[in-house]
Amino acid sequence: MRAEVTLKNCVQRIEGPLLFLDRKADLGLNACVEVLGRDGRSRIGRVAAVDERTLVVEVLESTLGLGVRGT
Repeated sequence: MRAEVTLKNCVQRIEGPLLFLDRKADLGLNACVEVLGRDGRSRIGRVAAVDERTLVVEVLESTLGLGVRGT
């Protein structure tokens, strides 16, 4: 799987493997994304839900080290 978009500094909240993001990109369901944490590590995820203001990304790797700030 290859990431189509890299998203930074747009996390609203984190619930388990789900990141709720400000919608800063025009992506469809199941689009591949790369999430960069403040630890400098990148993680692969997929868009699980979309509305006018929010993207929900399911992170397919550990979310350990991700935070609302710096991700």
